[in-house]
Amino acid sequence: MSATIDKSRHYKSDKYVKCCFFFVQDIVTYGYADIYKQSCEFLVMSGNVADYSMCSLSNVDGICVGIANSTQFEWKSWLEGRSCPNFNGTVRHVSECQVHCALLEKSKSFVKSLFFFNDNFPTVITDSLKLNSDLRMCDSFGNVLLFKGFITGGMSLDLSVTSSEAVFSDLFTQIVENGFIEVVQQLEGPWAMIYYDARCKTLSFGRDCFGRRSLVITEESDPHQLNETHPYLTICTRKPLCTSEKAKCFSLPPGNVFTVKLEDLSYEIFCLAPALVDLNFRLFNHVGEAPLKATEIRITMKREPLFTLNSATSTHEMPVMNFPTDQELVLQQFTLEHEDILHQFWQHFKTAVQRNLHGFAWNQPTPTDRQYSLSVLFSGGVDSLLVCAALGQLLAQGSEVHLFNVSFSNADCRTVSADRIAGQQGYELLRQQYPTIKWNWTEIDVTSDQWASIRQTIVQQLLHPSDTVMDDSIGCALWFAGHCSASSAAAAGGAEKLFIGSGADELFGGYMNHRTTFTRHGGQQALQRTLEDELRMIGQRSLGRDDRVLDRPWRTTHAPFLDEPFVVWVNQLPLQWKVDLRYPRGLGEKLIIRAALWKLGFNPSCFLCKRAIQFGSNVVKLQDKKLLGHMTLQSTQLDTEEIRRLARRFKKLDLDGSGALSVEEFMSLPELQQNPLVQRVIDIFDTDGNGEVDFKEFIQGISQFSVKGAKQTKLKFAFKIYDMDRDGFISNGELFEVLKMMVGNNLKNTQLQQIVDKTILFHDKDGDGKISFEEFCDVVSGMDIHEKMVVNP
Repeated sequence: MSATIDKSRHYKSDKYVKCCFFFVQDIVTYGYADIYKQSCEFLVMSGNVADYSMCSLSNVDGICVGIANSTQFEWKSWLEGRSCPNFNGTVRHVSECQVHCALLEKSKSFVKSLFFFNDNFPTVITDSLKLNSDLRMCDSFGNVLLFKGFITGGMSLDLSVTSSEAVFSDLFTQIVENGFIEVVQQLEGPWAMIYYDARCKTLSFGRDCFGRRSLVITEESDPHQLNETHPYLTICTRKPLCTSEKAKCFSLPPGNVFTVKLEDLSYEIFCLAPALVDLNFRLFNHVGEAPLKATEIRITMKREPLFTLNSATSTHEMPVMNFPTDQELVLQQFTLEHEDILHQFWQHFKTAVQRNLHGFAWNQPTPTDRQYSLSVLFSGGVDSLLVCAALGQLLAQGSEVHLFNVSFSNADCRTVSADRIAGQQGYELLRQQYPTIKWNWTEIDVTSDQWASIRQTIVQQLLHPSDTVMDDSIGCALWFAGHCSASSAAAAGGAEKLFIGSGADELFGGYMNHRTTFTRHGGQQALQRTLEDELRMIGQRSLGRDDRVLDRPWRTTHAPFLDEPFVVWVNQLPLQWKVDLRYPRGLGEKLIIRAALWKLGFNPSCFLCKRAIQFGSNVVKLQDKKLLGHMTLQSTQLDTEEIRRLARRFKKLDLDGSGALSVEEFMSLPELQQNPLVQRVIDIFDTDGNGEVDFKEFIQGISQFSVKGAKQTKLKFAFKIYDMDRDGFISNGELFEVLKMMVGNNLKNTQLQQIVDKTILFHDKDGDGKISFEEFCDVVSGMDIHEKMVVNP
């Protein structure tokens, strides 16, 4: 294993921030028994790097000195000689590919950060970059681009350009010449990027409209200081291992590009589609005296077709057949009536798979005898089966497709999983339909002990900020399928591309809640709104999480259902051609996919009912049966029984069964009925700003009122009541508005304003004209306000 370090570049803004960028490949980490508690991580670069031992890194504490061709034993002795705390002599390789950026205030001391710098340079690091060769995206002017993903279209390139190296080199050139925003709004394909513009001293970052690649923002105080006065901000593909449990972690909204001006720490937001605007998301106040302020939000319509469905419905009513005897007749009738549409659907989907196979060169001639080795997460369901059918028609004779099927078991659960049965059936059908392809069937069997160990030590770290029981179960299933598939495929000759079926349920109505919406809440129109909302939120809800769990430096993950041109074409179809929930399960959902598979000869697999991976693989049978999917793992002060009681309470409050509480439903809580500040409480509970409180928000909000809740937590909630614009301060106007809610018309506005002015004047210790959290705590210190903020779950 070798490590390559680019020439380091240091940039300094005149006012606030220092920046340092360098690139590392093949990082090795040396473990600690309490690596997370210690909030630090030794990252050691192995291989021939002696020439870069000092490399303008301002004394990297000896990490890069004299380590060429070192052995693991020598490393152990070296670390022990350094008297490293809690070193347990273990060595592990970092397999997760990362893009990482950190911003710190340059006037603060930040000792021994991610790479143990003795200077306080914010750092941007990346390993592997998902490229086929050693690319360096930086230039002599100091511009730096960090990229994760791949490009399938949207750029103007010479048609002779086919290599990944040329595509990314041209991407960097176009960004430098035309600007980051101008280029990224055109791109097609999964991407997450961080770009430093040296001339303008701006840092831009964002992810694609669907959020197929993860980008997480984390605010952390300096873990090596005794107080929390040295905060810093990281932008990374996952939550850094070196952060503490107290760090605030958020997934960057898909389709939103942030540009931070390092001179004054203001920022602009560029949204790639109106449907993706997230007015509730704010960057942290992490450096300097003043908070980051959004000076402008710009919106483009170019990506709106990705999230707008055709509202037209057919005047021809299809008769509802009796299931199961007439299911084949339904598909036969559908294929006869929509033969041309089915043909177009199949051609568009094969093109989507081809674009994922070849990237930007998908439409260029390729050798007919070129053989591929690919892998597919294969449950045997209609989504993964359609992907395999497309590969069967596109790949050359002799190509290999590794089908990986995961199943969990313990002493109490020896039954064969539903995905194992369906997968074996689909495997046999693929062998019959496409005999020139080598279909390699691999069963991944996971014991309860293996599940418990990996879940605790790896998966739950990768999930952040996703934190529900459902995230945990899906994450475990994906990690074992992806991790074992990587090692098995490598043994079988290598498979650099992993295909998954993500996006099919959102496009074609595959979830159970779609049927509930259709039957109870408004038929086709309600279903259309739900599908549009879920497609818009897919990056926040699942794709970012899945990318963090499946990510490997030697492999790219491909979701052809979410290829942009394919999604736009599908959205133009009348809804009932894609999903017709007048038909029963196993037929009405994903109707057009089932019809395509039936026409291709995949009967009876085309009639399989939807099974979420956590149920189909049996992983849920290893979890605590008292836990519900929407419960949070560690984000509350409540125990399991309290959460179960709140779940029942939430269900009673949710009168319309929508899964979220409206203002009216929320008002029925006895504790809030007489509270004049109930709207402010709802605003704080409603963290995603959609005007409703879902169960996760409900649990997280109520937990702050638990008897076991910390005093500081309760005081922070009380402070948020007054801090209406969430900038970390209570202004004169905000205090007036909240007090007005409380006193109503009992005081004249002039009297109330006098009270506000005197309050600010008396308690504003630093004279900035507003009340900070510390000043607020001084105001309420003798009131025991936290003791009154208690709700019995």
